[in-house]
Amino acid sequence: MKRLIMAVCIVLTISFVLSSAATGADQAREWIATYSGPGDTIIGAQSFPKLMHRETSDGLIGVAVVGSDGELVEQGCLIDLSTEGKIVRKTCYGGERDDSITDVISAGEAGFYLAGHTTATTDPGPGRTWVAEVDSRGRVKWSKLFGPQWENTEEDGIISNYNLISLMKSPEGGIFAAGYFVTGLAGKRPPKTFNPGDIEMKGWLVKLSSSGEVIWQKTYGGKDIGGFTSARKVQGGGFILAGTTFSLGIKEPKGPADLWVIKTDDSGQVEWQYRFDKKLGGAPNFDLGVNAMPVENGYIVASVARYGEEDNTWITKLGPDGKVEWSRTYGEKATRSTFPIAWTLPDGGYFASVMTFSGKREPGNTLFFRLDEEGNVKWQREVGGSSYDCLLGFQATEVGYSIFGTTGSLGSKRKGIIANYSGFGPPTIPETAALETRTTSADSQRASLERIGISSEFRLEKIPVSSFDLEIHQVKLDQQYLKEPGN
Repeated sequence: MKRLIMAVCIVLTISFVLSSAATGADQAREWIATYSGPGDTIIGAQSFPKLMHRETSDGLIGVAVVGSDGELVEQGCLIDLSTEGKIVRKTCYGGERDDSITDVISAGEAGFYLAGHTTATTDPGPGRTWVAEVDSRGRVKWSKLFGPQWENTEEDGIISNYNLISLMKSPEGGIFAAGYFVTGLAGKRPPKTFNPGDIEMKGWLVKLSSSGEVIWQKTYGGKDIGGFTSARKVQGGGFILAGTTFSLGIKEPKGPADLWVIKTDDSGQVEWQYRFDKKLGGAPNFDLGVNAMPVENGYIVASVARYGEEDNTWITKLGPDGKVEWSRTYGEKATRSTFPIAWTLPDGGYFASVMTFSGKREPGNTLFFRLDEEGNVKWQREVGGSSYDCLLGFQATEVGYSIFGTTGSLGSKRKGIIANYSGFGPPTIPETAALETRTTSADSQRASLERIGISSEFRLEKIPVSSFDLEIHQVKLDQQYLKEPGN
């Protein structure tokens, strides 16, 4: 059940938080490493690709999702790596059912804050979300579970799925957690099925003390389905939130869905919010907001633009007040592109990654773009092989970058993978590897869009919070090099 839910959520919720820049010594050597567990393995997470440099010493801190051999069970792992990708320590969390880690941030020398999603409770439903603090060795200090218990009756069930997928430090101490929740009526017996009018999805922002006590919870969105799936702390104060709305801001929807961006202050009060309706010859289109990143003098927003049988990457630069400075789509004909993510680069411009599906590459490969400050393509590369190869994660320093995710082209099971590069040129893969890089020439077009102001505010919430025993389990995880450091 959770695999189906997570497959849907990935489309809506992938995003990334850049960590602080490392020194030149941290990324002077290039290497590519794979990581294999008992089942399929992902470096990053199913919701948030995440890899960050330690604050107090050399090395990397990351997240892995490791499957069990022959069982539909996944566990989230906090992994401590050397600067060359070797496993120093790992701590995995989970029970007899699924547990995944959706985000990790530093708690200083004390350890880390984690957010995750679990079905390892007594509930039979899709699952709830948790937040925890662990020490520097991954031992749990406290953990909290969010969301009501799943309800069901003989005829119908109340489906609920709660996800906190982004963690941010509070300047006053404690943390902010952001995500979304879905609730509604779900039929249990044919021919009863649920339709969009039966369910509700909302954006969700929570402030927690350093000990995990809830200070406030707020939700955002109108009636019907709509909610943000990306949250970033803005240096000047407040948050930039992005997602998708089906109904908010207009009396009658002009298309299936539109991009939704909100700017709030530190208390969650809305400063401005807009719905962006992209025009494609007047045809109804389905646009999914994926992530918004604070940049110099504004924000860079990555979305999926769907029309007909094609899904294109859609990237928009907004000014500090939400006004559109430029907007472009990227893609080839008969190509489906999903999960785009965009970041800033230390030497100027932007880097974007997206999953692409077309023709003989139907299992899915990863396409990378280097863009200038106006969104023009400087280079493009596609990375993948004969299977599903998703390397959406990205981590930049002052002198280079890493890409990471999962690859299915190196064996019968998917392996986690990290590729570390010096400079900001195109990624390369050794010729002997089953993976390869290909030069591409996807079209880039200017997008015309309408910006619609929204007056809806937040709503205070009292989503149930309870104590939660976050279990620690030992999971085997092996590391090998595709490219040795320095070779």
